[in-house]
Amino acid sequence: MAQPVTYFVRHASKLDISDETYQALLDQHLIAIHFPHEKANPVPKKDSVSTDPADYEGTAHQNLKRMHMLAKNGGYVCAYYQFGRRCILGKVKKGSNISLTEGQWKSQPERIAQLKTLELEMHRELTLEQQIAILAGRPRQGTLVRWKAVGSQIQRLVDRLPAEKIATNLSVSQQEVMVAEFLRQNVHDDLPRMQSLLMPVGRTLKDVDIFGLSKSGQKLLVQVTNSHWDSADIKHKVRKLSYYGATGNQLIIVGPGSKPPEYKQDHQMIFVGMQYLMDRFLETEVGQVWWSSVSFS
Repeated sequence: MAQPVTYFVRHASKLDISDETYQALLDQHLIAIHFPHEKANPVPKKDSVSTDPADYEGTAHQNLKRMHMLAKNGGYVCAYYQFGRRCILGKVKKGSNISLTEGQWKSQPERIAQLKTLELEMHRELTLEQQIAILAGRPRQGTLVRWKAVGSQIQRLVDRLPAEKIATNLSVSQQEVMVAEFLRQNVHDDLPRMQSLLMPVGRTLKDVDIFGLSKSGQKLLVQVTNSHWDSADIKHKVRKLSYYGATGNQLIIVGPGSKPPEYKQDHQMIFVGMQYLMDRFLETEVGQVWWSSVSFS
């Protein structure tokens, strides 16, 4: 099943708008970008009112082009507003029109800000605690960007859909945490049990997603991926992970589906499906409490 199209919109200090203008955006459930300078007039006294991407260059051109794509095709949105640390989820209706919304500059209070905006439907606001879980895997840069790694999480929350216990519905960050927490709880002989983490889980690690210590005292290195088992990407990750097997470390590659654990001697590592681990994890008391928290149920 195809993943829904989701965008992340960052309303940060570079937007350069007053607190009152921020509040107006929130009250009207609007997402906004503020690029006042056209390429033909790089230092204008007034903000540009053009909504044509061709009139801009660089990041302004790219962001406005993406906004047009969102307006034309519709999509789900996670919008973060630095003002008040607010986070709003919603949906842009297919065939929407980009509007101009007037506000006030923050650095030049006497100047009118011409914001390009889209309205969010079916909006809901996240609590600060919910923001921690959702925003952990947000894109690091960009004003208005596609957010593929979030999977179907935003769609489920916006459409008020029941939380299906499917690993691919979790964000990439949550998948990695789920695998790490399962390995702490594991009591089955076909997989090692992790005693402790040696490094934080996730994207800052080289070649692996989880680096820990097993109950047997060996180093435990785990790679978590959504790539298909026969893909070039997963073969590349297996090759990189295999470099760490020579010193007696325990290696696990976690891929898609419900594949039961299989130790492959030629790679010196265990191959296992993410859904297989998740099903086992949710059978435990710790897993059930974890699921209740991450699914907001």
